[in-house]
Amino acid sequence: MNLIIIIAHCLLHLGCALYFYKKDGVSVRSFLYSYISCFCLGGVLLLYTNKYFDVMENPHFSKNDLLPIIPYCFNFIFTYFILQIWKSFNATSFDVDIKPVNNKIIQFAYGIGISYIILKIFQFTITIRYGMGHTHDLGAEELDEIFYSSFRPLLLINYLGRINNIVILPYLIAFFFIGFHKCFFDFKRVVNILTLYVVSSILTGAVGGSRALMLFSFFNVVFFIVVFWKWIPILWKKKFVTISIIVLCLFVIIFSIIGSERFSRHSGFDNVLRYFGESYLNLGFEFYNNLLQHTDGMFCFGTFIKNNSVYSLHDLTGTNAWWFQTLYGCLYIDFGLFIPFLFPFILLICMRLLFSRHRKITKLGNVAIILFMFKQSYLIPFGFHLSFLDMFFLLLMLLIPRFLDKYFVKNV
Repeated sequence: MNLIIIIAHCLLHLGCALYFYKKDGVSVRSFLYSYISCFCLGGVLLLYTNKYFDVMENPHFSKNDLLPIIPYCFNFIFTYFILQIWKSFNATSFDVDIKPVNNKIIQFAYGIGISYIILKIFQFTITIRYGMGHTHDLGAEELDEIFYSSFRPLLLINYLGRINNIVILPYLIAFFFIGFHKCFFDFKRVVNILTLYVVSSILTGAVGGSRALMLFSFFNVVFFIVVFWKWIPILWKKKFVTISIIVLCLFVIIFSIIGSERFSRHSGFDNVLRYFGESYLNLGFEFYNNLLQHTDGMFCFGTFIKNNSVYSLHDLTGTNAWWFQTLYGCLYIDFGLFIPFLFPFILLICMRLLFSRHRKITKLGNVAIILFMFKQSYLIPFGFHLSFLDMFFLLLMLLIPRFLDKYFVKNV
């Protein structure tokens, strides 16, 4: 019965992926459904092979427990509402009038990006010596001591590089795609900025031994490729698909190494399977109907309420709060079955505000915010937490691109 529920849940998402691909072609919505289906399929494999009960540590359940149907029905509906915000979002959403070029700002972004990559390559050699899995388990203060104690000014390059990655480069990627479409640039300019973005972003995750950050960085690049798919030359479409497959295969190897270092009792393959398969199984087995109490916002927004940790939340909820919960599961822990459905409607309202009233066009300066909202969508299989650092970057996403619009967009 458990396997039937998980397979049905997987087929629902896979069916939506195929339906929206047939309806919209390559789109943000069809991509996200395909992406989520992979995690659903991982759950099927993890349960079918019985490895789920072997690789999870300190579970509150056994093989004899039955999965409830309700959280999977609610999760599917919740996912549907979230992905509806991308219903009409495509390349024409950014079809604005741009100025052909502003070399000084572009050169500054490239200079910071290349400096940041050099710094991260150097730090990655240190990470390799420690082990990527062991580096991940170190705290932020310990990592700063390892990477910057000998020369503190390197912290400035690190901060500028992060801001460049999160705010400025996404803006320039959209700018170059629009410029290519309007015949201002050749496609090599787009490829160059995408390469700078993906290398610097993935290295950020690799240095910290963070599988999630590497994966999410890759999907940030995929976002732009999917959105501007119809503007990309056919030859480069084939190249992007090939490169994506190669990168994902490399991720499987790297994730296997990190998993083996962090959870040495299990094989690398088992750890990869756990990473991609545990979320939806945790929702039914670990969290649904097993909470001592709902946490009233402390789980997702605890940083703003009081100083807590996943370990105090473990005591509060009586569950393994550090496991992947899914986005719906995360909100369920805080608010119960029904209140989480406010979340997609809040995102929908924000999305509507980003577009002009009379046209389905967004300002180029909104690209970083839209990418932030895309992040909430690909966090669906993982969970949700908002920190002061997230809010700081969100503020920069609101301010810096508005400044850039003055130099790159006409009639601003």
